[in-house]
Amino acid sequence: MPNSKNALHESRLSTTLHDLTGPMLTARGFTSELRLARESALALLAALPDETSPEVLQGLKEQIDTEMNHCLFRIDESLSKLDASIDSLRNA
Repeated sequence: MPNSKNALHESRLSTTLHDLTGPMLTARGFTSELRLARESALALLAALPDETSPEVLQGLKEQIDTEMNHCLFRIDESLSKLDASIDSLRNA
């Protein structure tokens, strides 16, 4: 019976890996969409009229350049760790 127990374990592992991979790929796709939205926001920021308040411009630039960039970096970092964990489980 050890073979059936091993087969059950492998089946559960395969299901778990599949269940983790799908959301990871979806998150990567959303991250790409966020990068595109960030680029569009930067272009809109550059197109604001000259009379736009410098404080408003600086605040928007800070949010787009610094905060959004940091969030995207952390998402990428987390997804890379998840990807490495999935690969490790596949190769176990």
